[in-house]
Amino acid sequence: MLIDLRIVPVLWINLEEHKENANNITAMLNGYGFENHRRTPGIRVNGFDGVSYHQKIDHYMGVGLAQLNGMRQIKSSLPALVLEDDVAISSNFNPVLEVPDDTDAVYLGVSRAGNAFGYKISDKYARIFNVLSAHAILYISDKFINDAIESSKKCLIDDQAPFDLAMSQMLARHNVLTPLNPYFYQSNQRQSENKWEHLTNCPIKIYEKTTSV
Repeated sequence: MLIDLRIVPVLWINLEEHKENANNITAMLNGYGFENHRRTPGIRVNGFDGVSYHQKIDHYMGVGLAQLNGMRQIKSSLPALVLEDDVAISSNFNPVLEVPDDTDAVYLGVSRAGNAFGYKISDKYARIFNVLSAHAILYISDKFINDAIESSKKCLIDDQAPFDLAMSQMLARHNVLTPLNPYFYQSNQRQSENKWEHLTNCPIKIYEKTTSV
């Protein structure tokens, strides 16, 4: 399966007040030849006081709801890419992906947080597990995005937990890949609640092969 990122639908999540981010990501995507990208609004949530999972609860509830909104918008137009507006494109970027036909999604950005790891399947890609990040996900299959929506909704609403916890757990149920070196990372130079560049501007732990998972 060949996918040209420059022509698939691309949504980027952006809070109204983060106008500098909007300008940066617009210029970046235009500069790399992306033809079909548009803004989708970020969401502010109030009333969830306190900190959990090392983050402000208000913050990750808003992020999760905005991500769910993005997933719902693109689910009938797959493959499609959802980005967060604090991303930058790394020197590893290649706009044309060639992935197996049974690929459900490609994490074009990853995070080393937690117990993230992958198994190398080729000289370009690894199959991933336990990855806690959603700043650059290419959704490909209906079954993956439907699972992502339902699992994330339950995680946010029922458990009041960050939606990417549910996403990280569901990776084992699907064939989800990542480039061996990330194409997108969360830049500390962008407007954001958290600064994650040290976790996202580097590959996750990759093992050469696996016998069974």
